[in-house]
Amino acid sequence: MTSVGRQRLEEAAAQARRDLAELDEQLATGEIDEGTGRRLRSRYSSDLESAVEGLAHAPDDPPPGRSKGRMLIGAAVLTVGIGLAVGLVGHFIQTPDDATLTGIASNPEFDPANFSNETLEATLLSFEGNPQAIEQTMPMRFRLAERYFETQEFEKAFEHYRRIIESNPAPDLASAALTRVAWIVWVGNGLTELALQTVDQALAAAPENSEAAYVKAEILWCGLGDPEAAVPLLEGVLASDQIEESVRAQVLEDIASASAGESCG
Repeated sequence: MTSVGRQRLEEAAAQARRDLAELDEQLATGEIDEGTGRRLRSRYSSDLESAVEGLAHAPDDPPPGRSKGRMLIGAAVLTVGIGLAVGLVGHFIQTPDDATLTGIASNPEFDPANFSNETLEATLLSFEGNPQAIEQTMPMRFRLAERYFETQEFEKAFEHYRRIIESNPAPDLASAALTRVAWIVWVGNGLTELALQTVDQALAAAPENSEAAYVKAEILWCGLGDPEAAVPLLEGVLASDQIEESVRAQVLEDIASASAGESCG
């Protein structure tokens, strides 16, 4: 097993242990009810079991390289994902007597950043099996997945993105979630072909998604060694109004390097 793979699994195991410890505290203080606690304990225990099993059986193949070591998505350099995340939070409100956020309302001022991952997990869990709540819970699920993605807790992020994709979301949300999944299966698992198929689905859902175009360019260039195929995608990213001015120079550099047939490493 590579040191990167072992470290990722060890971090996942450590996080699951922290989640279980925090759950014990929340149950002790009454922050979470017993029924929700049992469901969360089952999930966290499963996370821990998966990580421990992975440490024993993970493959030795290292994850693929990335262009200049960059990871644009999840780092707030392309605005499409960040803007979508901010724009999808207007469906929940906490009432004074509702510490678990289970009251659903329409309030654009709701900010998940004010609540812990555990509280958001418990809220989402409380609505499982309620098809009428899916449309309203998806924005919260996306924000929680983004948190996990940004801290590279890929297994947890993947589960929430998967749930979003399977819920028949709007095309822009489907594209954003598929783009994240493509990155996870490529960088996290080294599955280049599957990542390429997934990012193609993201682009089919929302052809204007520059983030997906950049990820596809990275996969082609860094994963498949095809810089020529990456160039037009990178040029499309550069021309998009979704890209922040602060990273235009970086994309220009990528175009120059790929056009010259240079390695992305």
